[in-house]
Amino acid sequence: MKRTWKRQSRLEFTCSDTLCPYYLSKELHKAVDILFAPYNYLIDPGNRSSLTGIQWENTILIFDEAHNLESICADAASFDLTSGHLAACISEAKECVELSLSRRSIEKFDDKHLDPENFAILKALLLKLEKQLEELPIQSKELGFTQPGSYIFDFLGNLNITYGTSNMLIDTIEHAALLLEDDHKGNAKVSIVDSGGFFPARPSEAISLDYNFTSTVNQNLIHFSLGENTRTLSWWCFNPGIAMEEFVRLGVHSIILTSGTLCPMESFALELNLPFPVRLENPHVISPSQVWVGVIPAGPSGCIFNSSYRNRDSSEYQQELGNAVVNFARIVPGGLLVFFPSYYVMDNCIKSWQSMSHGSTMNSLTIWERISRHKLPVIEPRQSALFRNAIEDYKAKLNNNSASGAVFFAVCRGKVLPIG
Repeated sequence: MKRTWKRQSRLEFTCSDTLCPYYLSKELHKAVDILFAPYNYLIDPGNRSSLTGIQWENTILIFDEAHNLESICADAASFDLTSGHLAACISEAKECVELSLSRRSIEKFDDKHLDPENFAILKALLLKLEKQLEELPIQSKELGFTQPGSYIFDFLGNLNITYGTSNMLIDTIEHAALLLEDDHKGNAKVSIVDSGGFFPARPSEAISLDYNFTSTVNQNLIHFSLGENTRTLSWWCFNPGIAMEEFVRLGVHSIILTSGTLCPMESFALELNLPFPVRLENPHVISPSQVWVGVIPAGPSGCIFNSSYRNRDSSEYQQELGNAVVNFARIVPGGLLVFFPSYYVMDNCIKSWQSMSHGSTMNSLTIWERISRHKLPVIEPRQSALFRNAIEDYKAKLNNNSASGAVFFAVCRGKVLPIG
């Protein structure tokens, strides 16, 4: 049986033989049959290019928890280009001109990819881009300047970056990156290439991709923002299909998505711009007759539930919310889950309930005491180490005959409900 290289086993092996776990992983992934990796290793073009040795043709990609895929794809096809990055890129383009001239004079070879003229053109283009970004009128520092995605054609077209020239530009940038990386191997200096430099390749790739998605280009936005002594060009992609289409171009055999929350599948497939001819959808374990979904717009006394930032700390809102929870605790049998938008809001509400009465002189019990009469409370802890104990406490209180069940106060996107 072939060995399975888990993270811990790699660390133990490399420590015993004084090897580097990172470089061992880079060599192992070239020969493995099954590779487990985070989404961004496959979807982000920069990370994917580091997976050298993988034959994408006839590869089967399996994405588990695929309900996260849309947002990750959109993020991977988006980018930020700051004036600081641009200045560093200009400096490196200048360095590439000097390096290529030096190598040509010493090594006496004629490599067209290391033509100093190409790097000089790149430097001139970056200087023009820097000037264009600096001169762009941004009226509001708070709002910035936002345009439909098609505006990128005009913006980069002024620099002669088009669908026809973008591949040449990307090729020049890639060779510049290789030249810098090769030169810095024996040098203590760290190139911006290692931290995501030469970002202009990304707009060029975006233009190349968007010419293939001209009907959906305006689903994306181009945004210019103004900061302290800096400007930022942001490409906001809202079309996850741009990233997923890359796998089709790479020639993968199959893409399999698995998740418990992919429905409705038809719209999900349209978002990813892939057909998915084979689909399997199982019925939910809970029948529709067991589910009731409703919105409670106001509390028992008619006070509107307004949980806006300005209103959530008001005593009137907290009292009305607490009285509503009391009523639910009284009516709902068994367990009750109450989710708050943040730990701050949960802590403030519970603290107020522990000192706040019903509001009537006839009832001297606090809201917290009234909740506890019907449901034994459990509060989600901030510390992850205490979470298992809280779950066990909740299960024990559900079986406690001194009340009609238990109530678990938790945070949405916290430990109980980690959405996404």
